[in-house]
Order: sequence, then C-alpha cells, then structure tokens
Amino acid sequence: MLIINKTIMPTKKTAKAKKQLVTASDGCCFWVHNGPIIRDLRELHEAIRDTMTDEQFTHHVSKEKNDFAQWVADVLEDDTCAKALRRVRTRKSTQKALELCLAEYR
Repeated sequence: MLIINKTIMPTKKTAKAKKQLVTASDGCCFWVHNGPIIRDLRELHEAIRDTMTDEQFTHHVSKEKNDFAQWVADVLEDDTCAKALRRVRTRKSTQKALELCLAEYR
C-alpha cells in the first residue's frame, strides 16, 4: 500500500522472496530406517517418491508420530512445512505436502 497526500493507493504485490534450502549437518541428518540418509527437503521428497519402501515410510509416519515433521521442525527449522507434514499420513499426501513446501525454496 502506498500513501500519497493522505490517499491510500494499492500497489502491485511483489513476488514472495524464496527461502534458502537448509541442509542438515552430518550429525543431524535423517536416517531412514534401513534406508538412505537425508540432508534436506529435496532429498526427503525424492526418497519418499523414489526409493523408500512402504515399510520404511510407516516406520516413521503413523497416527502416533511423524518423524519427518519433527526433523523438519527441529533440524531444518521450517515450522510451516513441519505443520503441513503433521497433517498428512500417507506417502502420496506427504509427497504433495513436500512439493508445496519445496515451491517456497530457491
């Protein structure tokens, strides 16, 4: 919003600035049960989409817990993405949530 001579003028919305993708340090990577080691949101998305088995996924995501959401909040410090991940329980919905989260990054 722009104020000229006490008149409020609408302004064009500027594109939301993209966030820098956070990479976990060696000691804070996510270790998938009997699977890959993940360092960032892109790797998490790729692992869930391409290589993670259903057994590995359900080891980390259930009605009682969501290890991915906890790691995203605690290590990658992305509370918005962690909140989105906490709302989903399936591989497909987790993939979609991660795609939406990744759109916020460069």
